Amino acid sequence: MPGRLFTHTAISLTDVLGDEVTSVCKELQELPSLEQVIARIEKFLTGLLLQSKATVNTTFLNSLSLIEQSRGKKSIKEIALATKTSERTLQKIFLENVGLTPKEFSRVYRFSQVIRSMRDNTFSWQYAVHHLGYYDQAHFLNDFRRVSGLNPSQFFAGHASMNKFFAEY
Repeated sequence: MPGRLFTHTAISLTDVLGDEVTSVCKELQELPSLEQVIARIEKFLTGLLLQSKATVNTTFLNSLSLIEQSRGKKSIKEIALATKTSERTLQKIFLENVGLTPKEFSRVYRFSQVIRSMRDNTFSWQYAVHHLGYYDQAHFLNDFRRVSGLNPSQFFAGHASMNKFFAEY
């Protein structure tokens, strides 16, 4: 199913992944650590992927690699040129695969990098500007709110487990 069908929508996991997900969810509730929960989810999803006949678009994979290498700083135009595709085609590929545009995906990627640097106590405005491509503090705060719905103080005050998730995965 295309990723765009799941964006900003609440859908039952059993409707998408089948009845087996119910037993997996029960298992997850019994696991003592976030690491074990993530390992179990990865095992379940890997099994589904291996059973499926899904293929991944190479342009999509190459684009992901470019976003990661540039820490989310490459423009969509640069990614399109590097992957020898049009910006519109690239947008369609991203919407089909992850339900986000390349720009939205890059924003989420940079957000995860910010969370990681804050967790590691390496964050500074210079880091954000130099390594993640934010122009200034206002640009950073705007992106942070777009992704998390909160300002950094609110986010870090009440979301310790999610901070760890974004930073590690």
